[in-house]
Amino acid sequence: MMTIRCFVARSACWLVLLVGRFCSADESLPSNDHCADNKISAAAVAELADSILYHRQRYESGLAPEISDSAYDQLVRRLAALAQCSPSFAAHYQRTTDSPASRSQHKVPHLRPMLSLNKAYSFADAKSFFTGELASRALVQPKLDGIAVELQYSEGTLVSAATRGDGAYGSDITGLLNRVSPLPKRLPSPSSLAVYGELVATRPCFEQLGSDYVSTRHMVAGMAAAKEHAAAHVKCLRFYPYGLYELQRRQQRDDIAALSLLTKWGFSDLLAHTEIVDSEQQLILLYGNYFAVSKSRGSALVAANAYDMGLDLDGIVIKAITPQGREQRGQTAQAPEWAMAWKFQQPVAVTKVMAIEWKQGRTGKVTPVLQIEPVALSGRKISKVSGRSSKWLQSKQIGVGTQLELELKGDAVPQVVGVVSRPGPLAMQHALTHIPQQTSTGGDLCLSYNPSCETRFMLQVKYALSAFNYRGVGEKKIQQWIAKASLSTLADIFSLPPLDAELRPFIPLNTKDLLSMLGVPGLKTAAAQRLARKYPTPTQITQLSEAELRAVTGIGEVSAGRLYRLFRRDEVQQLIAQR
Repeated sequence: MMTIRCFVARSACWLVLLVGRFCSADESLPSNDHCADNKISAAAVAELADSILYHRQRYESGLAPEISDSAYDQLVRRLAALAQCSPSFAAHYQRTTDSPASRSQHKVPHLRPMLSLNKAYSFADAKSFFTGELASRALVQPKLDGIAVELQYSEGTLVSAATRGDGAYGSDITGLLNRVSPLPKRLPSPSSLAVYGELVATRPCFEQLGSDYVSTRHMVAGMAAAKEHAAAHVKCLRFYPYGLYELQRRQQRDDIAALSLLTKWGFSDLLAHTEIVDSEQQLILLYGNYFAVSKSRGSALVAANAYDMGLDLDGIVIKAITPQGREQRGQTAQAPEWAMAWKFQQPVAVTKVMAIEWKQGRTGKVTPVLQIEPVALSGRKISKVSGRSSKWLQSKQIGVGTQLELELKGDAVPQVVGVVSRPGPLAMQHALTHIPQQTSTGGDLCLSYNPSCETRFMLQVKYALSAFNYRGVGEKKIQQWIAKASLSTLADIFSLPPLDAELRPFIPLNTKDLLSMLGVPGLKTAAAQRLARKYPTPTQITQLSEAELRAVTGIGEVSAGRLYRLFRRDEVQQLIAQR
């Protein structure tokens, strides 16, 4: 039996962590009673199918993806579940499983149908597949994140290379594959055969290019769709075979024997990353090892471990080993029943914009907040997310009704990472014609109470206190102080109990603390630090001209003018005068 390697950990504790992380149910899929949900209309299902076809067409055309693999898979699974509800829904699902393009675009007939793989998204899914003969002996390989390719050899000579296409016909990429190395163009054997594998781009080479491609797979798909290819880009490509079909034998060889022979012939070696497992524990550990590599690219620890292939991975593939086991399980028209891809999952959610609200910040800048259809993400209920800016909304064509892909940044802050489908132009126009007027260009601070900038003043007070790591004051308390006329300018915080005792050690203010509590718009941290080092007391800065301020590295003309005016304001002079 082949040895199971374990890079991440060997303890039972790691196994428990993995099961907890990967066994949870998918929060975004329809529930068991989704067919009874009268909110799901035929129009919504048609829109879902259209979204799937749109994003698939972008991928197959080599265009930059607009949503992640996880979000795309989520859409497909939701439509597949809804297809069980009615014949009309099933018809829309069928649209997405039909040939994605006409035969005229896929000119190379495959020697054998190139099927897709069934997918697992949790350990529970994988476990349901890992039964029978597989439970005692299964073959496991990393799932390389590239495109599937068939190479046809006639009497030992490479005659064609084609993408999967619709499974029966694929796009001709022979010219591109003829330039890929290592990839033998002539085999020692005079046999006629087909080699199946994954065309990928190595990550170190991809990162050195600094190209416009957003990922290694996007680069490979784009090159497959292009007519011309830069030599520097071709240099990044590798072909990893995973199957061999010999016309004379009329059958597929055992994977271990096939990979051994293909490696001997000069193909890239996938055999070194092929494992045989005989328990659920080994399967989980192997998944965890490759998942850790995929999430920790670039670290010294990962670069030194046996699981790092220098490639992007998106899961592991589990297969029956013996021809008898495969024959026993059989296959459907879409996928073999003897193999499954257990995919890595970045927690994502797909939801819809219900309303757009506009929030004014401390500097007067107006930013949109997207009120969304509540959705669960990593155990949290999310009902709103930042819309960044009106310009960003316009560039992404986001309005009420837009379907968005969300993920948690740093496992904490929800953010929009993709647009699944867009609303009509009227919804977009409505969103961008209801923007409240900004009370400031972002260059002026509200440092004293005024009904016209009450919210901004309260935010400025909270911001100033945070500079001293004092966070126990909320808006309600600030409003009470304002109502009692105890707080009219920012300088008043130093005389308000209990703040006076907490802030007394910081008086008189130095330049560093003053700049920190003001939070000057446009002044970067490094420039503020240089200014504070050169002029440690605020009185020094008040005597500087704009030209002298511009002489500080990192302070441009706009920031210099802003600082010059700011330090001459009465509210700032009151702060400096604190004793």
